[in-house]
Amino acid sequence: RRGAKVSLDASLNKLGNSAVQSLQQHLSADGSGISTLSALRLSNVGLTIDDVAKVCELCAAHGEVEQLDLSDNFRKKSWLSKKSAEPNMGKATVALLTRCTRLRSLAIGAVENERTACRSMAGVPEAVATHTSLTALDLTALRLLSDDYDAFARALPPNTSLLLLALRRDNGASLYETGFEFVLERN
Repeated sequence: RRGAKVSLDASLNKLGNSAVQSLQQHLSADGSGISTLSALRLSNVGLTIDDVAKVCELCAAHGEVEQLDLSDNFRKKSWLSKKSAEPNMGKATVALLTRCTRLRSLAIGAVENERTACRSMAGVPEAVATHTSLTALDLTALRLLSDDYDAFARALPPNTSLLLLALRRDNGASLYETGFEFVLERN
């Protein structure tokens, strides 16, 4: 039905790239696809980091997503193979945060033994800092390098909506440092 909000949960199904292909057919910025996809849960469906970046880009183009769960993914296949460049998760995440102004929850995660540092998160801390609807952010699969971690620490104080923040530093340690705790407790 036109105008209806749609939620899709395909979690725990080994869909892999076919999930991305299906979304490409049904999500469109021109309104010819699903009219309002408000929640998309693709947790543990066997996506590569390339697939996850593409899903973020598709949801950004759609602009209506309020909840996006891409946790427990990142099959090692295609992750930084010699023939492919690193997907720009930072650019895809910034686009998602910028265009989906009602986004409340975002989780991008990998299965425990496949976490990896992502070297392209420029702009994400600033996009999170100015997002007014985001209450939960889990980027544990994208273990931050020191520069990204510092950027989050500098950028977050203006944010007044974030209640849950899950990040992982390049050494794998969980983050609950004083600056982050202040922002989360205040909000």
